[in-house]
Amino acid sequence: MPMDAERLAVMPIFDSLDLRQRQSLALAMNERSYLPGEAVFSQGDKAWSCYVVIEGRVEVRGRAGEQAERALATLQAGELFGEVALLDGGRRSATCVAGPEGAALAELGRPEFDMIFNAGNQFAYRLMDLVAGQLVRRLRHASAQLAAAAVKEGWEGRDDDD
Repeated sequence: MPMDAERLAVMPIFDSLDLRQRQSLALAMNERSYLPGEAVFSQGDKAWSCYVVIEGRVEVRGRAGEQAERALATLQAGELFGEVALLDGGRRSATCVAGPEGAALAELGRPEFDMIFNAGNQFAYRLMDLVAGQLVRRLRHASAQLAAAAVKEGWEGRDDDD
């Protein structure tokens, strides 16, 4: 079902967009509903769209190698996820499932993102800035978690040549 621009207006990630820009974005997005525990996508799936949580929560889960899947994060209303798909269209790095109450999501596909971006208008650059800002925040958070894990495991100041 097509997205409603008014629903985008209350999401902090889109508060820097004016009404016309939110309307353009809404035209490119679809609203999707997921039942509790239903997969939005699975780790390893081909990535072709990103999402914003409108209502409910989304649980992010992942595994490395043969390890058991474990919870990585819980996303709340207003949070963007899967945005790397807009840039590289690679494989999903984690599994995302609707939380216990289900979830309503706004979906932006890569073809629609490309259409907006290739239009070359000011809005396209603003949207790219939003996506890049989100990626930078995630990278900084992951770097901080990695540093904390390194300290916890005693890697700090350790020389691998020893």
